[in-house]
Amino acid sequence: MSHRLGDFPTVEMIDERGQPYTQYYGSDDIRAKVPNKDSRARWQIVEGLRKRVPSTDEIQVVAQETPPKVPPDVTDSMGWRGLRVECSRLLDEPNARPKG
Repeated sequence: MSHRLGDFPTVEMIDERGQPYTQYYGSDDIRAKVPNKDSRARWQIVEGLRKRVPSTDEIQVVAQETPPKVPPDVTDSMGWRGLRVECSRLLDEPNARPKG
């Protein structure tokens, strides 16, 4: 997504087959009660500190596509540090893993 302050990357968590993870919250989490049309684990990264941007050794780009004519509906945003925490949480959550 492009903004007057620059470009904000959209990051989606996928497995080795390219299947998306689900943004899953346990029933005790208040976020589980918020309706979400698209439950994919997808975030817009908004980070003000350059030193927090991962190095090329820390992140792997698996696909770069032509930007869609209509941007994806991304309702969650966070910084790189928050993304690491959220990805770790979803990797430990069986209900977030792609089915099949």
